[in-house]
Amino acid sequence: MIYLDYAASTPVDEHVLKIYQQTTRDFFANPKSLHDLGTEVMELSHYSYKVIANCLGCDQMEVHLTHSGTEANHLALETLLQTSPHSKKHIVTTSFEHPSIVDFLKEKQQTEGYEISFLTPNDQGEILLEEVVAKVKENTCLVVIQHINHEIGTIQDIEAIGRWLQQKGILFHCDGVQAFSKVNVDVRTLHVDSYSISSHKIYGPKGIGATYLRSALSKNARDRLYKGTEDIAKLVAFAAAADMATTHIDEQAKHIKELRTYFIENSARITEHASVFTAKQQLPHVIGILFNKIPGHYAMLQFNQAGIALSTGSACTVNQQAPSPTMIAIGIDQQHAKNFIRLSLGNATTKPELEKTIKVCENMLKEWVR
Repeated sequence: MIYLDYAASTPVDEHVLKIYQQTTRDFFANPKSLHDLGTEVMELSHYSYKVIANCLGCDQMEVHLTHSGTEANHLALETLLQTSPHSKKHIVTTSFEHPSIVDFLKEKQQTEGYEISFLTPNDQGEILLEEVVAKVKENTCLVVIQHINHEIGTIQDIEAIGRWLQQKGILFHCDGVQAFSKVNVDVRTLHVDSYSISSHKIYGPKGIGATYLRSALSKNARDRLYKGTEDIAKLVAFAAAADMATTHIDEQAKHIKELRTYFIENSARITEHASVFTAKQQLPHVIGILFNKIPGHYAMLQFNQAGIALSTGSACTVNQQAPSPTMIAIGIDQQHAKNFIRLSLGNATTKPELEKTIKVCENMLKEWVR
């Protein structure tokens, strides 16, 4: 089957898998044990934290292990809100954040009385600094903006937004799950207080993620971390995947950009009946398509029957058949927004695979519009 859903999850890299298996076999001791085998595991753990920290541009004590990207977001948000003065109850965010953030903030609004203001993007899904400035108030305690949109790939200017918020003393969380390993990330340069990442988005194992928390905030997160013996094999594999991916960012970006260009240049018949979203600053890995008439769930099933795996948006919301939040945010009406599908490209994607995808799409359009 042709896999074009890399934004939802990636296969474990073969080299990373071997490292995971070797670590599971050879480093099984409890890292808190005082004997030599336990010490070896503890040293390997410290080394892995350092690798991940280097990839993020931070100190290893600022990296906090979680079970997932969702948990990484929750850890960051809970820590930042607990750090804020109780008199400040205003949060600024977007309506197209990942569901793990949207649902968390809604619960805080309902149970703890936080006020939430939503930023309005331009028609390319970009949040401009002026919009952030306009929404911030005296009692704003937190701003939350994803680094890269998970549906159309728009890259936000996190550095400019973060610099302004830092000058104003307002805490800033950035969901970096779709960005980490695809664009260069330096949390210091981005001026963020927290940044979340996930292993299974970067060809590592599932069940592990991490949160960067600025050093002054890290001590507040300790009691919110999950308890128990550390899964050293997952940690080492995560670190290996992060190191490999960040080392080869430019090489992979060039490969994916060539694939995206090939798809766009050969999609003339598709764009007669659909819009393919582009932005000035956009991750080439994500191709968002909005059909004029074909429902997204119908298109996804047709592709699936043809042996092509893609999605209608975030993997966390596909069972809800709801309109794309990104489409709604950029001004598409609710019914039309349901006609959205997402292709996401990865390291193993090839031009022949995209050629077949284009043909399947063309045949589907012929059947639908005739």
